[in-house]
Amino acid sequence: MKTDLPLWDWLIVTASNSIQAQSYKELLSRREGGSLLNSFRHWKVISDPEGKRIGSGGSTVFCLMDILSSAVMERKENALSWNCLEEIASSLRVMILHAGGDSRRLPAYAPCGKLFVPIPSLNGKKKEGETLFDQLVMDLLRIPSPKSERGQFIVVSADALLRCDFNRANFDFPGMTAVASAEPIAQCTRHGVFCVEADQKVGFYLQKPSIEKMRSVGAILPEKYQDGERALLDVGLMSFDGNFACRLLETFGVEICDGSNQLQWENAIHQRVMELGVDFYREICCTLGEKGCFEDYLAAVRASGSSWSEAELKRFYSGLSSQPLYCCRIDGCEFLHFGTTHQLCSSAALLSGVNQRQFCLNSFISPKGILRGDDYWLDGCKVEGTLFLEGENVLTGVIIEPGQILSLPRGGCLDIIPGRLFNSDGERKSCFFIRPYGFSDAFKESIAQGGTFCGVPLREWLELSRIPANWIWDQFQEERQCTLWNARLFPACESESEYWKWLWYFTPGQRIKGDELKRFEKTKRFNCAEIALLTDLRKYHSWRIELNFNRSDLE
Repeated sequence: MKTDLPLWDWLIVTASNSIQAQSYKELLSRREGGSLLNSFRHWKVISDPEGKRIGSGGSTVFCLMDILSSAVMERKENALSWNCLEEIASSLRVMILHAGGDSRRLPAYAPCGKLFVPIPSLNGKKKEGETLFDQLVMDLLRIPSPKSERGQFIVVSADALLRCDFNRANFDFPGMTAVASAEPIAQCTRHGVFCVEADQKVGFYLQKPSIEKMRSVGAILPEKYQDGERALLDVGLMSFDGNFACRLLETFGVEICDGSNQLQWENAIHQRVMELGVDFYREICCTLGEKGCFEDYLAAVRASGSSWSEAELKRFYSGLSSQPLYCCRIDGCEFLHFGTTHQLCSSAALLSGVNQRQFCLNSFISPKGILRGDDYWLDGCKVEGTLFLEGENVLTGVIIEPGQILSLPRGGCLDIIPGRLFNSDGERKSCFFIRPYGFSDAFKESIAQGGTFCGVPLREWLELSRIPANWIWDQFQEERQCTLWNARLFPACESESEYWKWLWYFTPGQRIKGDELKRFEKTKRFNCAEIALLTDLRKYHSWRIELNFNRSDLE
């Protein structure tokens, strides 16, 4: 066994499908040779198998199988056993960034994923082309190496920045260690909460608990705070050792094949994972806590929406509940989330240390271009004409030519996305997807849930626009299934400049004319799920790089 762990053995980035994985691979390849990736011996992008969403827990198991299989091949073991596999796992240091997702709450970055959202310069320090990935990994690299020889596997959600003093972190405990920060109890009801004993061992891990539940198990901290009571909030960073990694694999049906030294997933549980998915914080973390019992676990995961059977959940609990869970408390941990359009702008303002929200990234404003507005986000835009923005506007990929005037109402957002379609002869044809939408639109909400489009309830928008619902959804009878995400609303055009033909989306009923309705009916339109698969990612990224070489010093 190694006496000293390398800085990091692996960086793993997870993706939801092969298309997203290819985008991540391309973006990471461009960073090869830089100091960031040089901190890892290897890096890899791993997508959910068969393009099916298997949850953060299922993805973690899948990643561990891949990493340990590679390590076994490196070691050239003759007879692999669980003891041998644990020894190998205990020699590794691995960082897993869970970045799979559709970005339904942050539609502007569905093509590239939230992990590669551009971020503004940190506290005024100018650095072009930096993304959430770059800053997140830079922060995580400050995590100290464990002094023990148990190995270290870091798991973190990749849609947020954790601004913590990681020099105060202690990950030398056995089993799993979680990072927590003392936060107001109202905030804690929406996340994971730890009830911690004097030895830093966790008695209870609570998932989205009520204030009454926190109070009943002693999770509310005894310290007095000016803003009221607080509890230890799970900030989403978990660290576990090689022993825990192997118990996790065993619990979820991973087996060692006799004679081949290969790891394979037991077929029955593999199929169930593919059907139901496994949430890392729900089905896995809720098993932990030395004062908990199976009944507590069952109630917690059921309340959080788990569909696994009681017998299956009992297997998870039996396999993992004996593993210790410790809490590393780092107060003052700033949690900057980039999960929604609103969070994109508010977190960027906090990150850059400015009060005003005027962000222009990877964009070019010509000396004769005019930009007026107080609250906007521009990315991949070229402004040579005039752009008026009334507030809460997000624009990506938009070009305003000399002499053109574009004015967007408050909350009006506009994406222009390069794509590729196949014509009737099977040849690829370039196109541009035009996506107008509203700043507060929740693309995952259905008509039945009150989902909106361009700030107007979906049903009302269709009525004002005189557009039959069956033009948009094939199964309109199932209103719970009809969301903005799967609505065929967004046209594929030959030129990126055709967006002006679709600006009436912002004012349905006021500007809709017969010609526009006829154009809507005849134009080939797509939903966001389809656009995510048809985006020309190479053109999407290279356009922003090109603009960075020509941009003005607007900020």
